[in-house]
Amino acid sequence: MLNTLSDKVREIKKIVVTHAPIYGINDVIGGLHVGSKALREFLDSNTSNISLWITGHLHEYRYITRYRDTVIINPGPAMRGFYAIIEISHDLVKPELRRL
Repeated sequence: MLNTLSDKVREIKKIVVTHAPIYGINDVIGGLHVGSKALREFLDSNTSNISLWITGHLHEYRYITRYRDTVIINPGPAMRGFYAIIEISHDLVKPELRRL
């Protein structure tokens, strides 16, 4: 599925939303990286074409980070009242972490 998507991502800037975290990006639990290596490979191959990547699953992390040209955000668990507001204008991505 990621290979098929990779060809389409090159056409325009994209927003990617995955439940699984990305390997090597705020994904260490118990001393081990638990993120998806397939997602990391996809990010490494397409970072200049992905403006924003929203991920989740790991309740231990809540962050906004940048990897090359991509803003990556994990808003944190909604069950604890965490969420994010993300403003997108042209190539500018402005995320903000919030809590109820």
